[in-house]
Amino acid sequence: MIERFNGKIKKNVLRKYLFSDVGDLKEKLAEYINDYNFTIRLKWLGYKTTVDYLKTNFNYTIQRIVI
Repeated sequence: MIERFNGKIKKNVLRKYLFSDVGDLKEKLAEYINDYNFTIRLKWLGYKTTVDYLKTNFNYTIQRIVI
């Protein structure tokens, strides 16, 4: 599973943007991870977002990454 996520990061962040510095890279990664957790509905989670799935099934709360 982690290999798939790493592949998505490569495809949707690392190969998509040119970064001016490490701070720029961190900002784009945080943006993508927030989108992945809060807006992207995943088939293997029953078409729920990661946040919705964790809240519904485990009563977990996740906060957005802020840089």
